[in-house]
Amino acid sequence: MKICGRDYRLNFSKKQSGGAFWCYGKDKSGRGEISIVSGKDLRHTAEILVHEALEAIFAEDNVRYHNSNYDPGNENRFFVFSHHYFDSIGPKLVDALLTSGFFELVDGRKK
Repeated sequence: MKICGRDYRLNFSKKQSGGAFWCYGKDKSGRGEISIVSGKDLRHTAEILVHEALEAIFAEDNVRYHNSNYDPGNENRFFVFSHHYFDSIGPKLVDALLTSGFFELVDGRKK
């Protein structure tokens, strides 16, 4: 899949309980990587993919930060951006989702 114009490898794992991403690959290969749970609940899998894709977009665009307190995990990360930046997220997210092969556009408008 593509995130902010960069290739990301998309992995599914039955051993994982949620999701994770690495801008330069878990193996530091330079290629982005997203790993998400591969469970029976397709909606839950899609929700995790959306979460990780958004967080990767924020990281690529440098709007994802740690707070000033020591945090060995990710629970206290925060995001800082303007409404102008927020407007740019939609196209990036749609591109990431469509290139994941997991989503497709369907015209749900009444005919």
